[in-house]
Amino acid sequence: GDDLAITGTDNVFTNNGIVTSAAGTNITTGLRTVVNQNGGELSVGGTFVLGGGFGGPSTFNFNGGTIPGEISMTGTSRLNIGANSTGRARFVFTNGSQGFLSGTIAADQEIVLRALGTSSRQVDFASNVVNNGLISLESEAGSIHAVEIGIATGTLINNNLIEMTNGGLYDAIVRRSIRGSIKNI
Repeated sequence: GDDLAITGTDNVFTNNGIVTSAAGTNITTGLRTVVNQNGGELSVGGTFVLGGGFGGPSTFNFNGGTIPGEISMTGTSRLNIGANSTGRARFVFTNGSQGFLSGTIAADQEIVLRALGTSSRQVDFASNVVNNGLISLESEAGSIHAVEIGIATGTLINNNLIEMTNGGLYDAIVRRSIRGSIKNI
C-alpha cells in the first residue's frame, strides 16, 4: 500500500471513525503533530510513527476507541491516555531521548519502553499514573543502553504487571529501572 506522511508543523489529526492502514504501510507525522484518537478504530497494519525532537514533541491523545496494531513513540513524543480510554492499544516508546506518559493504562493496553542498539530510552510518567494493563521495559538484542521510567512527583500505582524483558547478548549489563515511587497493589 501507499505510505502516508502527515508533513509540516503543528498539524492536528482527529479520528472518531475508522482508519485502516494496510500491512507494510508506513504512517509518519510532522513536527509537533497532535493525534486525537477519540473513538472508533485506528487499525495499524504497518507502522505508525509519532516523533518529537528539539523543535518540540508530538502528542498522541488516546481518548477512546481501539488501536489494533502498534503506535511507535519516538524522541520526545508524549502520550496522554484519557479517562474514557479503555480500548485495546499498544504504544512502544523507542529511539532515544525522553518521552512522556500520563493517564490510566487500561487492562487491554500495553506500554513498552524499548532501548535499541544505538540509544537508551527514558519516559517520564506524570504524577499518579495508574497501571491496570502491562508496562514492559525491554532492550533490543545487542543493545547496551538503559531503559528507565522516571517519576518526578507522585507515585506509579501498579495494579497489574510491570515486566523487564531480556534483550539477549548484553542483557546482564543493560539497566532497566524505575526512578521514583511505585505502589504495588
